[in-house]
Amino acid sequence: MFCIHCGTDVGDTAKFCRKCGKPVSRPGAAGNTSNGASVPGSAAGASAAINQQKYQQLRMMAQSSAQRLAVCPGYYCFKCGCYVERARAAHYGDIKCHQCGAPIINPNMLSHAGTTLLKYGFIGSLVVAASEAADYTNPENYILNYYKSIYYEQNKYPFETVATDKGKMGEYLVDVGYQQFKRIYPQFKTYIFYNLLVPEPNGSFQEIDAVIVFGAFVFVIEAKNRGGYFAKCNLSDKYWSFRPFGGQTQNIYNPFLQNNEHIAALQHYLDQQEGMDFSPVFANYVTLAGNANLDWNQEGDTIDQLLIGDWRITNVGGLGAALTMEFAGFAEDMRTQSDDEPNCYDDKYAQQTIKALMPLINMSEDVKKAKMRDRMDSDGDFGKRAYQYFYIEVEECMPYLFRTNWIHEQVIGPGSIRWKPGYDQVEIVDNRTLRWREHKTQKVRWYKIESYTELLEAYECVKQCETYDYPGKYDDNSGSNNRGSQGGSSRRGSGNSGSGGTSTGDPIKEAVNMFFSGCDDITSLNSRYRSLCKVFHPDGGNGDEETFKKMQAAYESLKEKMSA
Repeated sequence: MFCIHCGTDVGDTAKFCRKCGKPVSRPGAAGNTSNGASVPGSAAGASAAINQQKYQQLRMMAQSSAQRLAVCPGYYCFKCGCYVERARAAHYGDIKCHQCGAPIINPNMLSHAGTTLLKYGFIGSLVVAASEAADYTNPENYILNYYKSIYYEQNKYPFETVATDKGKMGEYLVDVGYQQFKRIYPQFKTYIFYNLLVPEPNGSFQEIDAVIVFGAFVFVIEAKNRGGYFAKCNLSDKYWSFRPFGGQTQNIYNPFLQNNEHIAALQHYLDQQEGMDFSPVFANYVTLAGNANLDWNQEGDTIDQLLIGDWRITNVGGLGAALTMEFAGFAEDMRTQSDDEPNCYDDKYAQQTIKALMPLINMSEDVKKAKMRDRMDSDGDFGKRAYQYFYIEVEECMPYLFRTNWIHEQVIGPGSIRWKPGYDQVEIVDNRTLRWREHKTQKVRWYKIESYTELLEAYECVKQCETYDYPGKYDDNSGSNNRGSQGGSSRRGSGNSGSGGTSTGDPIKEAVNMFFSGCDDITSLNSRYRSLCKVFHPDGGNGDEETFKKMQAAYESLKEKMSA
C-alpha cells in the first residue's frame, strides 16, 4: 500500500506514513464496522481503493522513468534545472546535484564506493554508504511529484522527456514554485495554464510558457533555463550579455521584451472575445532555472516600467517566495479595502478570462505541433520586433501615448498608467503609416518620440491629462494625422522640451533645469540620471559626449546639495 500524500510504500498494516507522518488512508477505512470488517459497497472504501490504484500506477510510472533516465548521458535537475552530467558525477563521486543537492538518479555507485573508501576508510565508507543508500530512493519521490503536478496533468509528457529538455524542465519548475505558493495561500482561487499558443493579428501566434490567472490579474511567465552569468545590464535593454559556463559571451534577446509580445498578443486576443467586460491587469514575469547568475538587486526606473510593464524576475527556487510576497500584498489590500472600491480580486473576473482562454487551453498537442512546424517552415518574423513610440494629441486637449511594432498596437490614455490594446483607436495603413480611426471628425496631431527623455515627459503629461509641448509643436499647424513612421517634427531638440528656454546665465543651473526638473529627492534624481545615461552616454549608439558632460555636472551638483 502507498501513502496517498507522498507516495511512499508503507505496507498493508501501517496507520501512519513513516516518511511524512500523515495518517494512511486504507481501503474501506471510513466504512469500517465495530469489529473492523469493511462495509461492502462503501463509497469511502471505493474511493480509497481508487486512490490506491492511482498511486500505485503513478509509482510504477516514476520507477519506469527513473530506469530510462539512468541510461541517459545526463538530464536537467528536477529541483533546480541545472544540467547533471553523469560522466562528471561518476568522475567526482557525486551522488547529488552539485548546484542544489538533489539526489542524482542512479549514480555510478562503484566509482563512488571507491572514493568514499579512500576518504573515510573501510568502516567510515560503510556508514556513508548506508546513510546515502537511504537517500537514494528520493529521486523516485521527486519524479512521483512530477506525475502528480498540474504540469503533467495538462501536458502528459513522460518525465524522461521533460528531464532531457531544458525548456520543458524550466516550465515544470514554474509549477513547483506555484505549488509552494499554493500551500501557503490555499484560500486564493488561482489557476495556472501551460504552453498556450496565442494568435496574432498577422496570422502568426505567440507561445506562452505559463499563465497564472487570479481575479482581474494575469501573470504571464517566460521560463528560461540557462547556466552561466548575466553581465550587469539595464532591465529594458534589447539584448542582455550572457556568458555560459565554459563558453563565449553572447547576446540574448531580453526575455522581458520577448514576454512583452506574449502579453500584447494575449491582450489583443482577450479584447476580441465575447463576455470580457473588463481589461485584465498583466504582470511580466521572467523565471531563470539552472544556475544562471544575475544581479538580483537590479532596480527598475520609469523607463523600464514603460518598456517592459509591471515586471518581476526570479530564479525558479525563489518563484514560490516571489508569488507569496505578491499575494501577501493582495491579502493586505483586500483586508483594508473599503466596500465602495471595485473588487478586482473577485473570482468572476478569473472565470471570464478562463472561459475566453478555453480554445487555447483545450488545443490538442497534435495541433500545437502542426502550428509549430508551419511557423518553422515559413519565412515570417516571429519576435524581436522593436517598438516605436508616438505621442498623439486629439482636438488639442486629449493626450495619448501610443506604441507599435507593426503587429501589436497599445495606448496609454489620459489619466492612465498602463498599456491597453489600441486597435480600436489607431489603424495601420499602407507603408507602415498610422491613422487615427476617427480622423474625419477629429483634429489629430502625431509626434514620433525619439529619446527616453521625450518618452518620460510625454508619459508624465498623459498621466496627468496634460498636453505635451514637444519640440516644434506650435510651428506645425498642419494638423496632419497621417505621418506614421516617417512623421514627427524634423526639428529635434535636446530632449528637454518641458524645461523652457529662458537663460539664467549659470550653465550648471540651466543644466539642472534642463535635465532634472521635478526631481525633488535623491531617489527620483538617481532614477532620472540612469534614464538619461541610456540616452546620452558616449558608449551608446546615439550618445553625445558634450551633452553627457553637461548632464553629469548637473547631476553631481544636485546630488551634493541633496546629500548635504
